[in-house]
Amino acid sequence: MGSTLHTIHIDEYRAAALHEQEFVEIARTLKALAADLGVASAPAIDALVCHGLDAAIDCLSDLSNSNASSAFHRHRACWRAKQGGVPTVH
Repeated sequence: MGSTLHTIHIDEYRAAALHEQEFVEIARTLKALAADLGVASAPAIDALVCHGLDAAIDCLSDLSNSNASSAFHRHRACWRAKQGGVPTVH
């Protein structure tokens, strides 16, 4: 029983670490996109924290008067390519 609980805790830790890395990647992408669009990134990051990714992308779209969704996905793909793919936790 003890080793099963230990395994569950390790799995939860890995899931949490992946979630945190994903959040950091999204925040970096939003900041880069905001810079490219010539708008402040802080409102988008606030929207991400409070309401999620869709709200952050909507915020950038509103600030820049453009559709930021496809640009976000292009930026994210470029960032991942530069970083060598999706981050993994060992």
